[in-house]
Amino acid sequence: MKSYIAYFFIFCSSVLFSQIDKDSISYNYFYKKEIQEIVALKKQVTTASSASIQQLLKIAELYRDINIEDSAYANYYKVYEKEQINKTISEEEYKQLLYDIHYVESSKNYYHKDRRFFLNQLYTLSQEDESDKWRSYCYLEFAKDHLVDSLQFPEAEKEFEKIFQTEYYQKQENFQAKTLLAYGYLKNQEKKYKEATEVFQKSLYLSGKTADVQNQFYNYLNLAVNDVDQSKYSEALEYLAKAEVLPISKYKVKSYRLLYFKRKEIYSKLGDSTQFRKSELIFTKLDSLLDDFRKNSNFYEIDSKFQLKEKQRELTSLETKFNKNRVIYSILLFLVFLLAFYSFLRWKKVDEKKRKILQEKATIEHQHTTTVQELEKVKQLVIEDHITLKNKAKVYLNELMYIKSEDHYLQLVTTGKNQFVRGKLSEIMEQLPPNFVKCHRSYIINKNFISQMNKTSVIMTDKTEIPFSRNFKL
Repeated sequence: MKSYIAYFFIFCSSVLFSQIDKDSISYNYFYKKEIQEIVALKKQVTTASSASIQQLLKIAELYRDINIEDSAYANYYKVYEKEQINKTISEEEYKQLLYDIHYVESSKNYYHKDRRFFLNQLYTLSQEDESDKWRSYCYLEFAKDHLVDSLQFPEAEKEFEKIFQTEYYQKQENFQAKTLLAYGYLKNQEKKYKEATEVFQKSLYLSGKTADVQNQFYNYLNLAVNDVDQSKYSEALEYLAKAEVLPISKYKVKSYRLLYFKRKEIYSKLGDSTQFRKSELIFTKLDSLLDDFRKNSNFYEIDSKFQLKEKQRELTSLETKFNKNRVIYSILLFLVFLLAFYSFLRWKKVDEKKRKILQEKATIEHQHTTTVQELEKVKQLVIEDHITLKNKAKVYLNELMYIKSEDHYLQLVTTGKNQFVRGKLSEIMEQLPPNFVKCHRSYIINKNFISQMNKTSVIMTDKTEIPFSRNFKL
């Protein structure tokens, strides 16, 4: 009976899987409303003599919620600089600003938490507070640093103990849910799976009680991870299916990227190649989308796209007006010469405006075409399931863990039979999809087979320790 239930949930997750159409994955697909709001706000800021603090904060918040951390950080920092000169917001709002800057900064890709400038500033200010609210948030961020970055679990445990003793934690169920989510992750990393499940379930209950949909999503995701670590794949798929139907409003691209990364891992374990390829394709598109907008932090392509649509609508409206007026003027020309002359002047005025709009449209279309061409390069990424070596041997990419260069030969290490072939890393790198990265002058690694990472090397799932270059960033 249990096996039937398991297959039923796998079927349900497959149905839900189709909720995201891989061909429509774009920022417009996920964030059309937010993009329009950003464009409108930026237009207000551009036309105004000076941007208000509240406008900048709103733009930063919108950018943050749609995973454009670079642009969010830039707008938050503008407010921070203004506040260093003129204090216009309350002390509580200023502390919230410090926390938001730290949160966005630590969410950016390739971020290294070696400064914690804004977090330390917030922690210093919080020492004088009667309430322990901001100290509690600082303890939580310190715990995450120990937990995620340095893997110092005992140190993370000490920070959590500080949080559990605070009055703010004991009274605020929403903060309790966020804290327990991180604490459950700690227990999972310590391989205390039963404790982790209990903590996640408690956090999930509190998230439901406080209507925190975002926290519910991450609890389901972490419960799935916890089950995968115990080889409970059908249960994990159930949790992922529950997560996917939640109406999350923030961080959608990164959230779904994590979900599909875990989903393709499960289907790989189950040997379901069809669902694995679908999951991998969506994951790759989401990953490419994040990377594309990370490189273009000014968010220009979205502004360009919506400005172009706006100009096209305006042009269409003007053309309709013009044609309608031209017919009226032609009729009136036979009736009143003076009115016809007046109509001619009006036509000239409208025609001049139309000419200017056409010039603007041509400029924007050129810029838009350039942007689309760049985006097409990302969309046209083709993920092959194998590569063919010079000796005609086939190596399947889902089995290839890493490639090592030795003199003029390459050793391809797979989960099955290893291959040796004469060649260079630079030549074979051109045949590989984005999940393969060159971490060292002698190594190319498959990110899907990374087990853990330390300061000087990455450890693969087969326990092989591979060094990486000083400038390498995973």
